[in-house]
Amino acid sequence: MKNNYLLLFFVIFPLLCFSQKEKKLKDDNSPKATFWAVSGDSLIPLHYLAKDKENRIQIKVHGGINNVKHEITVSSKDAVVKADPQVKNQYLITPVHQKPCEIIVDITTFENYYGTQTIHQEGKKPKKKIIMYPPKRYMVGYERFEVR
Repeated sequence: MKNNYLLLFFVIFPLLCFSQKEKKLKDDNSPKATFWAVSGDSLIPLHYLAKDKENRIQIKVHGGINNVKHEITVSSKDAVVKADPQVKNQYLITPVHQKPCEIIVDITTFENYYGTQTIHQEGKKPKKKIIMYPPKRYMVGYERFEVR
């Protein structure tokens, strides 16, 4: 009888405790903006802005907003921002000051976005709408760049 308890304590109990896998947190699916410098026909990660000169940048938005109709707006209080009418999501930025330049990226949605939750019932997995997000403006990117 004592051997059974020892077997239970030293063999089976540790297996039960450590055999469960940890749940890893998934990457959140919120939209994020990345900034790229346009050089010819290639994109380079943007590290700084050239002073007294137009800098052509491209904004890419990743995650969560892909299937929702939206429009990207770029603004800055330290630079003059003009959208390039020929290429989508490219902007011409001219820094006004020598200090670091702040660039803000906003997304304006055109339609309602629904937050859903999966419900398990009788072998089916229907989705239930929990919350409705009306069309709004969301800030998805903010970055400060050095002016050289």
